[in-house]
Amino acid sequence: MKTLVAWGKVHLLNWHKVFRLAEFDKKAMHQNHFFGLFWEFLSPALQIIIYYLVFGLRLGGHAALPSGVPYLYWMLIGIIPWFYMSSSIVSGAASIYSNLGLLSKTAFPVEILPTIAVIKGLNSFFTMLGLFLIVYIGSGFYPTLEWLQLVYYFFLTVLFDDDFTFHLCFNCYFSRFSAYY
Repeated sequence: MKTLVAWGKVHLLNWHKVFRLAEFDKKAMHQNHFFGLFWEFLSPALQIIIYYLVFGLRLGGHAALPSGVPYLYWMLIGIIPWFYMSSSIVSGAASIYSNLGLLSKTAFPVEILPTIAVIKGLNSFFTMLGLFLIVYIGSGFYPTLEWLQLVYYFFLTVLFDDDFTFHLCFNCYFSRFSAYY
């Protein structure tokens, strides 16, 4: 329990560093691309179109939904959180190894590096989710009381991603160097 309290204390004391470094890392990541930040939305959009063509139209995924929700909406509400979770887990797993230069040159709390990777993906997640909700509500599906669960599940998703990437990044870091010994 002491470890969990110490981990939370480090995050509370360095919350401004987490958000600033996540913002700078996001800008630096897309700086050398031709499409820049637009690529962050174009790549998932192309994947969604391909998934819809393959699973929705070609394999008849729309016939398997008895709820009356169109297949595209059903697919989007699952794939948008998946894009966020997969990108934060992959970048969080390599967060310590990819920031060794920062860690060796400055006094920096290592515990916040996986959290930076998790926070970095929130901008694109909220943008895609917001666009989805506008289209979904615009097509006649109105919010119900059950939609309040989104806040709870979002909070748990961020906690899960942060915890999972925290453990995974240390495992990845130590497994790279254990091969040499």
